[in-house]
Amino acid sequence: MAFGLHWEWRGFGSVSDRFTDLFDALEPAYGPHDVEDLYVYLPHLSVNAKIRSGVDRGLKFKRIRNTDGDLEQWSENPDEVFPFPLSRAGWETLADMLAGVDVVLAPYPSIPPD
Repeated sequence: MAFGLHWEWRGFGSVSDRFTDLFDALEPAYGPHDVEDLYVYLPHLSVNAKIRSGVDRGLKFKRIRNTDGDLEQWSENPDEVFPFPLSRAGWETLADMLAGVDVVLAPYPSIPPD
């Protein structure tokens, strides 16, 4: 998982054979692992929030800082990665993010969400 300030590019669909050859020649930064992300999406939401299962299971927040064409620069703080069951701090971070798009989250539940 990348923390701090970093650039990302995501592609969807097909790519050229040349791109595939160049990409396949790169040394992997991480070994293979199973991950599934469920994104929290609301129009005008400026924070990327996702619920991850598998490796690094939990609720994670990323904040966009800059764009350059198809590249996006994101800031990720390790203090904004919350494992399940979700702590009050994780719940409140989610509530603060949602408040930015006028969505009110219920108070922290009596049983921590998992």
